[in-house]
Amino acid sequence: TGNNYYRIKSNSINEKISYSEVVKVRKANVGGSINVYPNPVADGIIKLHFKNMAKGNYSLRLLNATGQTITQSSFSNAGASHIKEIQLAKGIAKGLYQIKVAHPGNEKSIIKVIIE
Repeated sequence: TGNNYYRIKSNSINEKISYSEVVKVRKANVGGSINVYPNPVADGIIKLHFKNMAKGNYSLRLLNATGQTITQSSFSNAGASHIKEIQLAKGIAKGLYQIKVAHPGNEKSIIKVIIE
């Protein structure tokens, strides 16, 4: 938990150094977690286990390695543990994917998943 501050240092070809603006990143003390199982996924179904997550509406996006949205969905969580299943399309390419989860209160999580 707490705040972290970041900026980017850029070195140009002509040896000029510049810095980006400072941004604040706050890691929330959510108390809950989101896990994927099984990982790697072999049966065409991704199971997301939401443990002690906040009550509210969530949205999910499955992204491939180039950032393209493969599938997306939304659901409402009653404020406890919940299992959300994502049925993958037949013939989906094997590889590394990301699941982006948007939480209530504009929080976001990114979960990496391997599809075999």
